[in-house]
Amino acid sequence: MLDQTSPFLPGSAPPRPDAKRAYAESRLRDAIIWCELEPGGKVSELQLMQLFSLKRAGVRAALLRLEGEGLVEAVPRHGWRVRPISGAYLGEVVAARRALEAAIPFDRLGEADLLRLEDLAELTTVLAGRREPGSRASHRNCDRELMDVLAGAVGDIRRRWLNEIWDHSERLIRFFEKGGRHGFEPPDRRPLAAACRARDHEAAAAALRGAVDAFEAFVIQALCAQDVEIVPKGTKKPARGPRAETAPRKTGRPAPGAIQQRGMIEWSGKQDS
Repeated sequence: MLDQTSPFLPGSAPPRPDAKRAYAESRLRDAIIWCELEPGGKVSELQLMQLFSLKRAGVRAALLRLEGEGLVEAVPRHGWRVRPISGAYLGEVVAARRALEAAIPFDRLGEADLLRLEDLAELTTVLAGRREPGSRASHRNCDRELMDVLAGAVGDIRRRWLNEIWDHSERLIRFFEKGGRHGFEPPDRRPLAAACRARDHEAAAAALRGAVDAFEAFVIQALCAQDVEIVPKGTKKPARGPRAETAPRKTGRPAPGAIQQRGMIEWSGKQDS
């Protein structure tokens, strides 16, 4: 059947500028979450325009929006940097999920929402046992759709926060899965759906906490499996050859190379083979 609403019909108006910007934002967000754009990598607006066939205005608006979501950061005179993966970043995502998901008002879910939750929970259970190519992605997409139903019970500001932190979670999972050593399976959501149906807030909150616990255990296990060197932040790498001792400055400031901050593990897209 011919779609009378198609923008490609003769006489149809071209896509509006806001639609183009929304597409650019969605495409770049997906590229970051799926690690097409490597964590820690630097990109320019021109590179993104050429890579994804986007217009400059759309790319610029998308980058500003994604900067607000913590996915990229502007680098003066060097373009943009995709947010790297660090230990502090992992901890922030886990802490934010615990705080935001605990505040979901399950009692605001309507009958249509509850039916949808139950259907999606059963579907995720079926997909969990499949091993065909693409089944893991389908399982995770279905789980995200289930969580979106829960997010519908909160206001628009908290809903945006939830969606943003779930995007960060998905990005971490895909990053650690990229090497092929670790795979994350979404939890069984049937207890959550049953608790929402029974209007049992404590049981529903416990089910969500269990899911965050499973996510945290996954990223910690993947983190511990990385064979990387922990370098104290703010220090310089020692020069090759015999190490010369450096006397403290008389000003009381730390000598060059002195540890000034606690260490942080940070990846810029390079992982174990």
